[in-house]
Amino acid sequence: MAFQDFPGAGYLRLRGLPFSAGTREVSEFLAEFGIMEENIALGMNTQGRPSGEAWVQFLDVPSAEEAKRQKDRQRIGGRYIEIFGSTFEAANAATRNTTSGGGNMTIPDFPGSSYLRLRGLPYSATQADVAEFFQDYGVSTAQVIMGQEGATGRASGEAWVQFASEEIAAQARAGKDRQMIGTRYIEVFPSTAHEAAKASSRPTQERGVRGAPSAMPAQQMQVNQALAGALGFPAGLPAGTPEIDWNLYAATLSWYAAAAQNAACLGCKSWDRTAACSILIRAPNASV
Repeated sequence: MAFQDFPGAGYLRLRGLPFSAGTREVSEFLAEFGIMEENIALGMNTQGRPSGEAWVQFLDVPSAEEAKRQKDRQRIGGRYIEIFGSTFEAANAATRNTTSGGGNMTIPDFPGSSYLRLRGLPYSATQADVAEFFQDYGVSTAQVIMGQEGATGRASGEAWVQFASEEIAAQARAGKDRQMIGTRYIEVFPSTAHEAAKASSRPTQERGVRGAPSAMPAQQMQVNQALAGALGFPAGLPAGTPEIDWNLYAATLSWYAAAAQNAACLGCKSWDRTAACSILIRAPNASV
């Protein structure tokens, strides 16, 4: 559903709802604040299933603030519920924002919104993981677009995120750049609504080697692997190796390839191999 805005209304976002919860359960949870089922919009993921989120419209901002104070971390069923402030624009964008069939979603732009691009995500990361990463900045799954590789449609390790304002986006970038999701540190860059729209409409990266930087074409990667192989640098990583930073792998590979082109370096052990150590420690079956 889409909310009808009216002067002075307040909005909250609830996260952590049981997937079986409906508008009736949310209404009962907030009954003392006069919330009816028509004041509630449930979030859905890109497959059209409940996301565990809901947006609620209150008569005024003080009522929303008091509900957040009283109900944050209280329970519905066996789940404790996290409550965040929201806005009319964010609530409507989120609840209009799901698609069927598992396709990538779009983010309706609204005045004042701002965008960031994330790079370095684990390939297993989901919209929920990204929303949780930015939970202090009011981000829901409906404000996240996951990047995909060209041709294969597999996760690219990128995501685009919409924020309610440029100020909040700047705070999020300052607070989260180079922070971790799982075992990966995440790089955060400014972006635009246009870039986010492009990401949602088609795969975002053409990669010859999964996880390798898009700036390195597949042919160049193969040349570098052949050259680096002359110095014993692994052309790939063994099956079962924990997820590594492919950007570091490709950069180190390029360095080894350059060294291999210098005849004086062939068979030489005098040059520094430290740059590869962080890769090879996590790839015990590989050797330099």
